[in-house]
Amino acid sequence: MHPLAKKIIAKINLIESMNSFSDIMNYSPFHCHKLSGKLKDYWSIYVNGRKCSLRMIIAPVDDNGQIVASDYDFANTCKLLNIVLIEEVSNHYE
Repeated sequence: MHPLAKKIIAKINLIESMNSFSDIMNYSPFHCHKLSGKLKDYWSIYVNGRKCSLRMIIAPVDDNGQIVASDYDFANTCKLLNIVLIEEVSNHYE
């Protein structure tokens, strides 16, 4: 199995073990951050650190699979998420 595939599976397993979206946001190795523009309802976490060219785009969802708005307490009450996409991004840190 490709090493990055192992990292992705490990991230998914770790996400599944967390209790709420707040746990994901506060886990510093994920570098979880809200996206903007046409992806404003989505969040991103790094697959293998900030220098890796892959990110996982995720969306907090309710029990019906609808994206949860980022209001006051959504991160503590949201317990589900969809992994929307894993994509390569340019390395804008170099």
